Amino acid sequence: MLAPGGILDDFMPSTAWPPGSEGAVGELRLFHLGHPALEATEVPTTPSSPAVAAARRG
Repeated sequence: MLAPGGILDDFMPSTAWPPGSEGAVGELRLFHLGHPALEATEVPTTPSSPAVAAARRG
């Protein structure tokens, strides 16, 4: 589903920004979504399980 070198990681759902769960900020999720070398997006995979899909920029 992903190109070679892509990243797919699953996280707990979060409706707030910054995302996280149980009062803790989701540092790994923020890393993937905000990294300047990655093109990343969060994708809902089930009602209780989002994933982040990322690939290196061009």
